[in-house]
Amino acid sequence: MALIIISSCWTIAFAGQMQAPPIVPPGSGTLILPGSETTSERGLLDKLLPSITRTIIALAGALAVLFMIYGGIQILTAYGKPDKIEAAKKTITWAIAGLLIAILSYSIVSIIGGIRL
Repeated sequence: MALIIISSCWTIAFAGQMQAPPIVPPGSGTLILPGSETTSERGLLDKLLPSITRTIIALAGALAVLFMIYGGIQILTAYGKPDKIEAAKKTITWAIAGLLIAILSYSIVSIIGGIRL
């Protein structure tokens, strides 16, 4: 189960990096292959920073989901002890907060990354 969650988060993190090859205008006479741009329009930092950010956010989301599962296991093994149930509830609450922060930060990074000055 955890492997499915981690792999889906990994897929979501790198889904935005796939790009369609550029369309060659008819009659231009030049063929542009993907990844062979000669202009230095996008530097290394422009390519590297979004992928690192998305990877970190995806790992944070996966970690939050794992902590939710851990909190659920804590509740199941608490055997009715109120202090252990409260600790498990706090774990799940903070895991949900972390997941929300990861989702919001992903959307903020996507919005800012889409702005071209």
